[in-house]
Amino acid sequence: MSEYEGRERPMTDPIVIELPSQNEALLAVGRGIQAFALVETVIGFLFADLMEPADRVRSIIALDAAGQIAAKMRVISAVAKHKLSGQALEEFNGAMGRCDSLRQFRNKLAHWTVGYWPGAATAKDVQRQKVALTPPPSSLKHGAVVWGDDPPVHVEEIEDFIQTCNALFRDLVALSASLKSGLLP
Repeated sequence: MSEYEGRERPMTDPIVIELPSQNEALLAVGRGIQAFALVETVIGFLFADLMEPADRVRSIIALDAAGQIAAKMRVISAVAKHKLSGQALEEFNGAMGRCDSLRQFRNKLAHWTVGYWPGAATAKDVQRQKVALTPPPSSLKHGAVVWGDDPPVHVEEIEDFIQTCNALFRDLVALSASLKSGLLP
């Protein structure tokens, strides 16, 4: 027999849990993907520069058929090795190295989910959670980030990524302009 049988059970105060808004992170992810898309676009233009006198539109279409950015980077790098030399090739290789590191972060923006971190086992744990980008729950990496030592991605890192993409975009446009004007071989 229950000790409360026939009597009302005592009520406890509810635990109120209010999680921070994800809006800022969701907007940052969108801006980050867009910033990288601009880098991809100018890589297509740079490829068309390297392929001249071939038709620019057809060159861009051909590069786009490579699909993923890693494949596009391999294609444009192969052409650049045969078309550029000296300082121009060094600048190009430096830009592609920067693009590769950004590509890896962009993949997190595209494939990870905005959620809360660190993991929570109790209501009090939930109150300490912050908005972060983590691998999707279906990923093996999810537990390593949410419960383990691997770091999630925070909004500040996404904002830094956006600025870095914008700088690379400007540098690639300048490299393209140098190639078109004949300043670089």
